[in-house]
Amino acid sequence: MNIFKKFVFIINKPSVILIVGQGRLKALRAVRFLLESCLQRKGIIVFESDLSKPKDIKFYLRKSKLPILLVTNTGEIPFNKFSFEGDKKEAVAIREMAKSLPAGGFLVLNFDDEAVREIKNKTKAAVLTYGFQEKADIKISDVNIDSEEMNFKVNIEGNIIPFWIKKRNSEFKEKFLDKVDKEYIYSAAAAIAVGKIQNINLVNLSQKFRGCNLDYFKI
Repeated sequence: MNIFKKFVFIINKPSVILIVGQGRLKALRAVRFLLESCLQRKGIIVFESDLSKPKDIKFYLRKSKLPILLVTNTGEIPFNKFSFEGDKKEAVAIREMAKSLPAGGFLVLNFDDEAVREIKNKTKAAVLTYGFQEKADIKISDVNIDSEEMNFKVNIEGNIIPFWIKKRNSEFKEKFLDKVDKEYIYSAAAAIAVGKIQNINLVNLSQKFRGCNLDYFKI
């Protein structure tokens, strides 16, 4: 990043959402859908990264109005369980990035990935987690899959809100929860976490998602 771009960034001081991890591309699409539907993305920069240029990224996080580091999964998502080990080597670079978050920022973590979950102890920022496990801040449950849509519930601070995503005919022919299903649900949950941070009414967000189909999540 050259000096001029840094100067413009400091003057405008936008909010920044950085998405990392193996599920970052689908999560990026879900978060963009959220921002375009509810906030028109005003004053918000959202991007994904493999963290190959950490110096520039740390500048974005430290100088933004509201920095959010969203961590998806570092390991392969299993279809038959809701907790998995993740890749501790990949988590090292993410952990270093989390350390650069200021106290006024947010760290959003996939709670089901053990390597990601451990990052919560490496930051001064507020932490918000999502996942299928009971201790996640945004807990996913009651997944149903049929020929037209899949739906699930999220429990946030004791409030249970249903979410729906329309399916295409070529997607999700089986009625059980598999790896692909979970990728889409994790991406939606990550966007819901961002919505919570941005003070978006989550009931309204639920209705926005009901008008969304899987094309929004396609890469």
